[in-house]
Amino acid sequence: MTTRRNCLAIALTFTLAAPAFAAAADKPPEQDRKSILAMAGDYRVRFDMRETASFVPSYEPLDEKVSGGYEAVRVVEDRGDFISLQHLLVVEDDGKPIVVKHWRQDWTYEPATVLSYEAANRWVLKPVSGEARKGAWSQTVWQTDDSPRYGGVGKWVYEGGVASWQSDRTLRPLARRDAVRKPVYSWYAGWNRHALTPTGWIHEQDNAKLGLKDGKPVTYVHEVVLNTYSKSEKFQVKAADDYWNATKAYWAEVRTAWDRAIEKDRGVTVTEEANNGSVTGPKLMGLADEDLLQGPVNVLRLSLHPRGLARHTVNLHEWRAHLLERLRREAELTADPRLTDLLTELKAYPIPGGQPPRKASDEYAGVAVPFQLRAADGQVLSFYSTTTVFGTAVDITLSELTLETFFPADPQTAEAVRAIAAAL
Repeated sequence: MTTRRNCLAIALTFTLAAPAFAAAADKPPEQDRKSILAMAGDYRVRFDMRETASFVPSYEPLDEKVSGGYEAVRVVEDRGDFISLQHLLVVEDDGKPIVVKHWRQDWTYEPATVLSYEAANRWVLKPVSGEARKGAWSQTVWQTDDSPRYGGVGKWVYEGGVASWQSDRTLRPLARRDAVRKPVYSWYAGWNRHALTPTGWIHEQDNAKLGLKDGKPVTYVHEVVLNTYSKSEKFQVKAADDYWNATKAYWAEVRTAWDRAIEKDRGVTVTEEANNGSVTGPKLMGLADEDLLQGPVNVLRLSLHPRGLARHTVNLHEWRAHLLERLRREAELTADPRLTDLLTELKAYPIPGGQPPRKASDEYAGVAVPFQLRAADGQVLSFYSTTTVFGTAVDITLSELTLETFFPADPQTAEAVRAIAAAL
């Protein structure tokens, strides 16, 4: 049988590499730890990228690119000398919150090694000298699928009332914003800087964009990047937390798989891909959505979760109200705390469009409730749902059974269902 763990192992069948592991002899300064942890929170983010000076006569710097969004940054792990922060991007699509697992940053105090980008498709664990790591932190940045991006070493400094950290000069692969354009340059070399502000923090980059010209590395252009994180509550933060709570166990397995492979081979070879960062991205990100299907499957959770059927349900507000009302009645009748907890969880799921919850309709007297599902080809399948509760006390098993049946509501849906059944 193919399990999620099997798929994960298959998806990571590459020569992989590992994160920067600490060999900390001293306790990290609490001021440094507080500075790193201060980056966790909820933010409005502004991304500002500008190519500045060209160093090749034929190259014309690009116009500035400014974009933005919202991110929730959560502490994944805090072991004192190791802190991991996960970024979760929240965007809206037709009023519906869409959560994208974004980049991750791991901080290690006085690291013995740091995972560094060496060349196309290749990262290696490089030793950090005793002098360089004394009082320093490494920052290792990971892509959306937890494959590596770049790593650097530097010290937190506190000057002029500002807490800031700057890496040494590091190499890194092209970001998606550049890679999809297939530019003349192929990689970056630059410095990475973080600084706390009164309203959040900033992430700055000073990059040289390099490529091969006549077989030799050449700097085509310089670039400055300023990513500004400003504290904000003007987005559906709960959607980010719901996603992370539902998938964090899966992503912990992914991180462990990368870490073990990296430790084993002291480096990673994984093919870069313009749209996803690495070829492992689509598979690993897709498996995260399948986490809802890991047994035992709760049908109510699967129906209303923003990553489940909710995003495909045309009459979600009506269907949601029906399911919540039915669960509320069952929780009251049984006084089962598990049902009460489930009801609380389901009610907290974000509602598309930000519309207020809708009360269950009495139009169908709770006997036959419409359910409309948009199929992959765009066709809307319409059903009527009926619920049968076995209330007899003769059979203790049947007395606990509720059976929900779906009947096609129109000829088109009936034909589609017959076609699906015939293909099984």
